[in-house]
Amino acid sequence: MADEHGDIASASDELLVEALKAGENEAFTELMRRYKSRVFGTVYHYLGDADEAADAAQDTFVSIYRNISAFSGRSRLATWIYRIAANAAINALRQRGRTLEATAISLDERNDDDDRAAIEPAAKVLHNPRAQLQRKELNEVLRQKLEQLPEAYRLTFILREMREMSYEDIAEITDVPIGTVRSRLFQARRRLRELLRPYLQAEPHRPAAV
Repeated sequence: MADEHGDIASASDELLVEALKAGENEAFTELMRRYKSRVFGTVYHYLGDADEAADAAQDTFVSIYRNISAFSGRSRLATWIYRIAANAAINALRQRGRTLEATAISLDERNDDDDRAAIEPAAKVLHNPRAQLQRKELNEVLRQKLEQLPEAYRLTFILREMREMSYEDIAEITDVPIGTVRSRLFQARRRLRELLRPYLQAEPHRPAAV
């Protein structure tokens, strides 16, 4: 396969996939060379730890090797690999008992050019003397509710709110226009707010007990 297509290092992603499906070991070596840095950068965006990111990157390539036959070509190879990497990172977060910090994310439905500057964090909704405990509970609920979102919405939300990536970077990684990124983020926030509504009921301000 590699001989038919010439130098595997200069092969297109489409030809590389064909070679991978045909069992060409050098094609997998080339795929790792081509995507190693991008995969590591993706999982590091989620994990923020180099050692954990290295493990998640390795899991990503193992999954690619095992599942390349399932790649249909409906999306770009890079997009497919990114999704595998994102899932590997999310699994790593889950296994290590880490959650999203509800105090650092926004569930506001605004979709302005500078929405982050105008958004209050979710914790400010929790006007309760037991706010610390409630935030801990909310973090766990948030993790559970995120799993209920469509994959595209979930990944967009995590990249924007957890990793604070720019719209431009998210658009490049997920291979969609910036307008689609904004729309997905808007829908993700709206759905999460509905799912989390029982946990985000603000209590009226009351005078402090004396």
